[in-house]
Amino acid sequence: MLSSINDILSAVEKLEGLLVELARRSMQTPSLSGEEGKYADLLLGYMRDLGYDVVYKDHVGNVVGELYGTEDQPAIMFNTHLDHVDPGSLELWRFDPYSGEIADGKLYGRGAADTKGATAAMIIAGAAVAKAGVKLQRSFLMTSVVMEEMGECLGMRHLMLETLKERQIQCIVSGEATSLNIAIGHRGRAELEISTRGKTAHASAPWRGVNAVYKMAPILLELEKAAEQLPEHPFLGKATMTVTNIYCKPGKYSIIPDQCTIYLDRRLIPGESLQQVVLALQQLLQKNGLKAEVRPREVEEQTYTGYREKAVKYMPPLYIDPQHSLVQTARKAVESSINYAPEIIKWDFATDLGWAAEHFKIPSIGFSPCEEHLAHTENEYIRLDYLKAAAKAYAALIVALCC
Repeated sequence: MLSSINDILSAVEKLEGLLVELARRSMQTPSLSGEEGKYADLLLGYMRDLGYDVVYKDHVGNVVGELYGTEDQPAIMFNTHLDHVDPGSLELWRFDPYSGEIADGKLYGRGAADTKGATAAMIIAGAAVAKAGVKLQRSFLMTSVVMEEMGECLGMRHLMLETLKERQIQCIVSGEATSLNIAIGHRGRAELEISTRGKTAHASAPWRGVNAVYKMAPILLELEKAAEQLPEHPFLGKATMTVTNIYCKPGKYSIIPDQCTIYLDRRLIPGESLQQVVLALQQLLQKNGLKAEVRPREVEEQTYTGYREKAVKYMPPLYIDPQHSLVQTARKAVESSINYAPEIIKWDFATDLGWAAEHFKIPSIGFSPCEEHLAHTENEYIRLDYLKAAAKAYAALIVALCC
């Protein structure tokens, strides 16, 4: 097995030039949520050229590449997402966010750390395993989904429920940022709305109306107190709840508003569900004699393929025991391939990996060359030494899980 691993690592090294090229071209291909088509085609083209057995995109635009296994066993899935957030103020960037500039051993660009660097490394790792002539017992699936940044798990849901519904998945490895460490979980995320109702009137005679903003005031105070009492997970940390936005209607300066709505960001720990969170808020208001409507935030999204769907802003929490065999296998693969002892960490942000783990009970972890503190920031980059190291570690992990 040692000689086989050495052959695979050698195959990765031979593809390092192509790895940097793919990563750089990825940075040069904008892929905002709902506009990922050109980037998806770029990845499909590279996987075809690199010898993946089958490559395709599904009806919502998710990308799938597969290396066939020799046996009818559940497949191993690596996963990233195609979309990235807006680059923001261009004057804050050292280089154009879509230039793919390389400086000081770093590749700069929007999406470099979230998750285009990892995507390139995963694709090259799979290709290296194939070129080394390794016979996989389990199939290897390389997947990248649409619209992860939107927070509704739309791409992941359709990938698992429809595109891969006939497939059994043994485990999932996410490319969300871990700095070459192993992530075993994160808190979930829900966006909620609370609305109060009143009655409009001319602002010169407020006694003729009922101000919905004033009705919201005591609710805000109760929410602040309730947030202090939320539960805590021993590894993932405390559940949180905070108001992120407030608006009223009609919103005119001379009219008493008859509707006020606040938005909440609620971070959930394992054991909490969206339904439980909504019910708890409803009970809190009833207990204090406050009238308001509580609901998850729902939006309508459209993917780059034209598919439209109403979706709830919710990402479930994720946690896997650090002693789980998947975690230990990943740790050994990283250590043996790049001579680095990875730490066991958590993500502060949420990912759509939690949805697959929750609904299908699939063991899931994260390993990535990307760095979490760089995600969504100006001057986002990926270290080239991390990129190359991750490709080796991914290749070793593919062999460890599929052979």
